[in-house]
Amino acid sequence: MAACFFLTRLAIALSACLGLGGMACGPTRAAGGATCGTVIVPTAVGSGGSATLTSFNPMLTDALGAHQVIEQILRPLVWIDRHGKPDPERGLAQSVTTPDDGLTFVITLHDWKWSDGVPITSDDLVFTFDLMHRLGTGYVYYGTGGMPTLVAGVTRLSDHQVQLRMVRKVNPDWFISLGLGNVLFPLPKHKFDGLSLVELRRRQTDTSLFSVSSGPFLLQDYQVGRHIVMVPNPLYGGHHPQIRRLVLAFPNGTTALEQLRSDNLDIANVPYLLAGLMGRLPGFDIVTLHPGFGYGDGYFNFHSHNAPFLADDAVRRAITRGIDQKQIIDLVFHGQAVVDHAPVPASMTDMQSDRGRAGYPELSFDPAAARAGLLADGWKPGADGIMARDGHRLAFTILTSAEGATNALQAEVIQRNLRVVGMEVSIQLVGFNQLLATLDGNGHDWDLAVLLWSVATYPDVHDFFSSDGTENFGHYLDPHMDQLNRDVMFGSGDGPLHAVEDYTADQAPHLYLPYPTPNVLVRPGLGGITDFLSPNGMWSAELLTLSGPLACPPGQPLASGGADAPHA
Repeated sequence: MAACFFLTRLAIALSACLGLGGMACGPTRAAGGATCGTVIVPTAVGSGGSATLTSFNPMLTDALGAHQVIEQILRPLVWIDRHGKPDPERGLAQSVTTPDDGLTFVITLHDWKWSDGVPITSDDLVFTFDLMHRLGTGYVYYGTGGMPTLVAGVTRLSDHQVQLRMVRKVNPDWFISLGLGNVLFPLPKHKFDGLSLVELRRRQTDTSLFSVSSGPFLLQDYQVGRHIVMVPNPLYGGHHPQIRRLVLAFPNGTTALEQLRSDNLDIANVPYLLAGLMGRLPGFDIVTLHPGFGYGDGYFNFHSHNAPFLADDAVRRAITRGIDQKQIIDLVFHGQAVVDHAPVPASMTDMQSDRGRAGYPELSFDPAAARAGLLADGWKPGADGIMARDGHRLAFTILTSAEGATNALQAEVIQRNLRVVGMEVSIQLVGFNQLLATLDGNGHDWDLAVLLWSVATYPDVHDFFSSDGTENFGHYLDPHMDQLNRDVMFGSGDGPLHAVEDYTADQAPHLYLPYPTPNVLVRPGLGGITDFLSPNGMWSAELLTLSGPLACPPGQPLASGGADAPHA
């Protein structure tokens, strides 16, 4: 009922916008004037819903929306591109080499400057490593990619070279991509040196602390819950922005489509439920994005008191085969998603195993095979059609976020699909923060928790499935999986990753589901969208272009301040 009401409201709004209700829908931004050269985008466009930013510190937050802002003012040490490869033009490291196949790494920095003119040097990188050690487990990516746990020492070789000495040889591709890539942001030592950890945490949104930039933009103005204004950094060493100002707008109680129509945004995600109607929206362009790197992720709780049978491989495989992912893609995401059965996303084809590229046909939707597997495992249908064994009915609850209609709709499709197989599925909707707290609480009072998971660099599963994994919320224990994950960390080549990918598909410790990627609606004249939005969630706003009424007349100076930023 709630989902239908949500769809009805959106349909009414769009019908009005299409001219069926007398509402004007075309772009109304005035040409020239104070707004020329400005691009206004919602937070997390191209990847998910908007959220208020709570930190500019890349060592203390892993929120996707926050990192997309941080990436504009601080560049990561190694930028991993849409192909999963280092891009030296966008990261602070000119190169990362390992002369001994993974025991030591030599990082050579670009000869770039911070926005205040101070050179970016090895001292900044050594300082950042020291700060990481001071934070310990408070470093938000502690343990990911072996950072800093597998680094035995950091040595300054010269102004622009640093050597990392590892505890033991590691897989170079794994370490460079996951340990150094896209999540490690060197901080300016001359700005952060001397701060206590308490002060560091207290000043996470202090614009004066983050006024020095290594990225293409400078932080100019931040109004909590309203907007962030950034302007080009004239000393940035990479590709210089072609726009004059970037404004990130936070949600203000209206939909992104309404803000786009009212000239308060220049780009917005197309709601999945309205994808079929977007072609009728006049005055805007539709841009199709490359499928995102991620997957729908269902955590099975192996310690569930209510559903202990979820620890049974046969039950989990039956759940996997009993769900029609193509129906989810059609009904919930309106074609804007792909089928997934393993932790290497279907869109990361270059990193998939042969079985992964084939789509794991043995896991494809087949309710008859799912039911046969349960019967062979000792389950028998009751009078109501629900399977039972040893006094346990095959009944469990899906826990998912109440924020957004697609979560409930997907759960309802799964509920109907699995009823045919002989399973009784209930649905519990909670706030997203409550969902995360439930997982992190390591409790036993949940069965299957469903959310989305994005992959920024290397599709490693150590954190999820190793016995010491920091995100092994479902309490999965398997010595062979532990060994496979160690092979990924300390082996070489793609073979170990392919082995863990295939073993995960066979064992089904998680339920993999479609990962949606929204198309975006764009104001005419705004270009470079597919360069700006990478499928791994990274933003490169310096690659945006403007033409026509959005562009500034030649020679017009950049307006100062944030006076024309959107109002909440």
